[in-house]
Amino acid sequence: MGKKLMNLIGIDKYYLMRQLSLYAMLFFKYNSMKKITNLIKCEYELLRKKTVLKSKPYVVKLEANNICNLDCEFCYRKTLKYGFGYASLEDFKKMFDPLKDCMYYCAPHYLGEPFLNKDMAKILSYIHKNNVATYISSNLNYLTEDIARDVINSGLDLLTVSVDAVDQETYKKYRKGGDFNLVIKNLKMLVDQKKKLKSSTPLIELQFIVFKYNEHQIDRVHELAKEIGVDSLKIRPGIIDDNEWIPKNKKYISRLYTKNNTKKTCWWLWRTA
Repeated sequence: MGKKLMNLIGIDKYYLMRQLSLYAMLFFKYNSMKKITNLIKCEYELLRKKTVLKSKPYVVKLEANNICNLDCEFCYRKTLKYGFGYASLEDFKKMFDPLKDCMYYCAPHYLGEPFLNKDMAKILSYIHKNNVATYISSNLNYLTEDIARDVINSGLDLLTVSVDAVDQETYKKYRKGGDFNLVIKNLKMLVDQKKKLKSSTPLIELQFIVFKYNEHQIDRVHELAKEIGVDSLKIRPGIIDDNEWIPKNKKYISRLYTKNNTKKTCWWLWRTA
């Protein structure tokens, strides 16, 4: 049914529908009166531009590992001053527990590769036991069948895998030290494990960040996504103002660097931490 619908409405609209339906499902699945009350309070404070808040953030990133196996261009890890390391499950609980009652979803990653943390599946399971949705972004240059099974069984809701290419030569331009063929192998293995375990989650999203050097491959990445069997494909502009990297096609230039960019309130200050 999925492939027929994809062919009927187009791959981009199909993937968008899958994403929106997931977000709607997660909202109702992980809801509570306390969360709804906090959400309304938070949105009111955002609307009124309050600077002293009574609400708590309801979308939270708690990085469980800032060590990475790649050296991506423009990565903020290169500017870190506080060192590198992992958070154990017990360390993670100390950050997570004070916010969990008002939290809709938690992303236990930021600048590091999350699957390098040996406690990641336990962390994801703990988040779910506390009625909070989970999201992870990975370069997927490191994955074993055991980790794949544990992560799927943990209840992970959404996994984004950044590929940004359809071949190794293009891939290594940005994902320095990465192996394109290994990523595709791991993606296929993850899709296969998900089928074997008869699990509807995680929704596996292939992400293609558009730069000047890879924009000619956008059409081909659609075919790659279909071939692998991922659930969603996200094509988004790179957040960079270097002329050597900005795409020629204005459609794929971030609005942050266009004349049409309008000043909007940064909602991160209210909704997340």
